[in-house]
Amino acid sequence: AVNLGVRGTIYSIKEPDMLTGIHARLDAMQESGELKRQKKAVIARSIAHILRPTPVSTVSDLKSGDTPRTHFFDPSIVLNKNIINSQGDLIAKEGTVINPLDHMHFHETLVFINSDNKDQMSWVKGLIAKFRSQSKRFKIILVNGNINTSTQYLKNRVYFDQTGSLCHKFSIIHTPTMVFQQMDNHLYIPRLVVQVVQIG
Repeated sequence: AVNLGVRGTIYSIKEPDMLTGIHARLDAMQESGELKRQKKAVIARSIAHILRPTPVSTVSDLKSGDTPRTHFFDPSIVLNKNIINSQGDLIAKEGTVINPLDHMHFHETLVFINSDNKDQMSWVKGLIAKFRSQSKRFKIILVNGNINTSTQYLKNRVYFDQTGSLCHKFSIIHTPTMVFQQMDNHLYIPRLVVQVVQIG
């Protein structure tokens, strides 16, 4: 190789180091109080989301003029392969239809509500009193609303169907809706109009 020497002007690197720039920016934010303000804002947003998760967008309130309806959920599954135990014995053949409700009972009642709806909250408060007097197991599941204020008002633990997975599974599109098992091997899913439901 031939050394051709230096041709043209050589300039030193003027671009600042990236990490140095980041640290300088953070130091400036620390001194101005901006870092502390942003940290508080992030914490506040996180708490707000925990207390009021994103509503289930596919579910809406049932209006007073709507008709109460009931549909059913069949939890049966079809085996896609043979089930064999550790000794090699065949337990169930591929293609077998298995319904878990043939072997066990679903003892809880799930109640889906929009806790921002005052009528639904008043109704479910009475329903909770009825369930307690009958020693029934139940869960109150929100599709919209504030978890903390709902818990305080109902004096009962509440849950939230985050991502709407349960509503999707049970094909729930309106509130209030209940999910429970009666005497057969299906789950009953009535959608209810609050004004016509008798609390007893």
